[in-house]
Amino acid sequence: GEREDLFKKMSKIDGLTQLTNRHTLIDQGDRILERGRRENHQHKAWVSCIMLDLDHFKTINDTCGHAAGDAVLVQVSKIMRETVRCYDEVGRYGGEEFSVLLVNTDINECKPLAEKIVKKIAKKTYLKDGIAVNLTISAGMSGFPLHSDNLQNLIDKADKAMYRTKRNGGNGVTIAE
Repeated sequence: GEREDLFKKMSKIDGLTQLTNRHTLIDQGDRILERGRRENHQHKAWVSCIMLDLDHFKTINDTCGHAAGDAVLVQVSKIMRETVRCYDEVGRYGGEEFSVLLVNTDINECKPLAEKIVKKIAKKTYLKDGIAVNLTISAGMSGFPLHSDNLQNLIDKADKAMYRTKRNGGNGVTIAE
């Protein structure tokens, strides 16, 4: 019935940000890659993965409190959702880490989009109860079939690339090696 449908929907969504949760994101990602592997003879069957992690997010929680931190996560999620296309997957991977899966997008087309997300997040001032916060995000990218044909590998490679961005001061995009 209606309650089961609601429960099923809630189990797939992160309660705070309303983005897809990690478990569902991985399910969807596996399906997207499966389709990509099947259609790989057509040139457009690419998938790009962007992993993003807010820079110095702990400071916001520590200095402004968790309500401010939560408000920032909600606003950042909204920016990501509005920046990608309706059929791309945007998920909360955990904590202040997000994942975006772009369908039929090769790594070169993906980079400007990742940069757009990073710029938009840096430009915005986040407000909560009179506290104004500015922050940045680090992004890393990988692509199918270029870097791997396995979702977990793609995520790991994008994650490693994202940590390289962090080591270089954050607020940028790095492509996986």
